[in-house]
Amino acid sequence: MITNSYIFICVVVFIYINFISKEDHTTSIMKLGALYVPKVREGEWWRMITCHFIHENIMHLFMNMYCIYFLGNYFESMLGIYYIPLVIMGMLTPSLFTVLAPMYFPRLDNHMTIGASGVAFAYFGAMIGLALFSKDSYFMLILQGYLYIIIINLLFTFLMPGISKTGHIGGLIGGYLFTFILYLVGLLK
Repeated sequence: MITNSYIFICVVVFIYINFISKEDHTTSIMKLGALYVPKVREGEWWRMITCHFIHENIMHLFMNMYCIYFLGNYFESMLGIYYIPLVIMGMLTPSLFTVLAPMYFPRLDNHMTIGASGVAFAYFGAMIGLALFSKDSYFMLILQGYLYIIIINLLFTFLMPGISKTGHIGGLIGGYLFTFILYLVGLLK
């Protein structure tokens, strides 16, 4: 339910940007809440969430929604109510990494960040965490099946221009931390 609602909102926003809005894409994306560090510093913290619903082109939307659909529904059915914090962590940690990155890499200050890939990478991080922290060998088998996909996505992250490295790494770490927290509080067996 949550996963499908997330996908629905992303598709509606994509349709609005590409077929309804009379403004150019950059203006529409900024108005809808793209993560833009100078705006966040001005107090527009909501951009750290809204940016995860925005996709400008069909390939970007398709790739993210494909991953969100399969892995999101998997995690939603497995985690139940604990799925919501995973998604929130998958939004906030990539955004936080992106907002903090210009402190160390000033050239990143004026980049717009959009897309659900931080959440997708949070699923990858959660997979890694489940395999490491759970006593159930099932999760290690799942990770072995997805490991090449994770590696390929990491390679694309670092080799392709225009991909939010901070967003992807932040998502991966966020998903991993989420499962570590579940482990620490005894919810992961």
